[in-house]
Amino acid sequence: MMLSLRKKRKKLRVAKKMSRNGTLALKKLIISYSPSKGSPNVRQFLATHLPLFKSKYPTVAVDIRPRFWPENAITGVYQDGSELALNVKSLSSMGIFVRCNRLVNTANDFDLPFNGAHVHLNRRSVQGTWNPWLWNGEVKHKERVEPAAWDRKLSEQEWDFYVDRYATQMQLEAEAVETKVAAKTALSKQNTEEVKRRWMEHITPKMQTDLEQNLTDVKNDYKKKGKKLSPVTSAEYKLFAVPQMTTLGQDAVHAMRRHEKDQMETWWLKRKEQLKAPE
Repeated sequence: MMLSLRKKRKKLRVAKKMSRNGTLALKKLIISYSPSKGSPNVRQFLATHLPLFKSKYPTVAVDIRPRFWPENAITGVYQDGSELALNVKSLSSMGIFVRCNRLVNTANDFDLPFNGAHVHLNRRSVQGTWNPWLWNGEVKHKERVEPAAWDRKLSEQEWDFYVDRYATQMQLEAEAVETKVAAKTALSKQNTEEVKRRWMEHITPKMQTDLEQNLTDVKNDYKKKGKKLSPVTSAEYKLFAVPQMTTLGQDAVHAMRRHEKDQMETWWLKRKEQLKAPE
């Protein structure tokens, strides 16, 4: 056991020396991916950054392993037989490329924690340690003004002044709200008036109101065609019903809307023909 431990230590020292002398300690890079499932970041890395990585480090063997469900990590195999796996889940293709460079730039012989102590460098400042009063001599000092204390009763003139100012502010806010509401509803009011005008022009003259005249027209129609009187149909029954203003003109309204829709579709089709690219 002591002999095997010495061999391991010797391998670690060799790995350090190889990485420091310019020879890469990384022997193989294992990447698993799925051609159709999982995140597309690994596939994007294979298409963009992997050729650059291979041209930069030709001695590193790249083992690409297709998997139905790929792993969320890349593994580096080193000269001493050790392995180091780094998680690449939710990383972009550039992030995976950075992880590959991290595997290349280490010999896997010691652990370097990734925390603030190893990321940030504490450099000595020429001006000394910062403190809140460092630049106080260059700025004009402003004396602190104590806020007004409302510990007394207001006079009648003061009450009138503050109430008038508050009322003016509330009036300005109300006018601003009314202006915005009017700007939003002006178009809808205009459309409503246009619909009313169309109703009075096209629908109201055609509404059936004289029931006696309707009954006479139906009898004359039967006499001319020689038909026998039979139970009235639903269409005939509607002639003698009380007119319902909410449903009577819906057919005409739908017809006008369909007409407007057809006009809009025709206009767009013409516009589409105009926008075609020249052949």
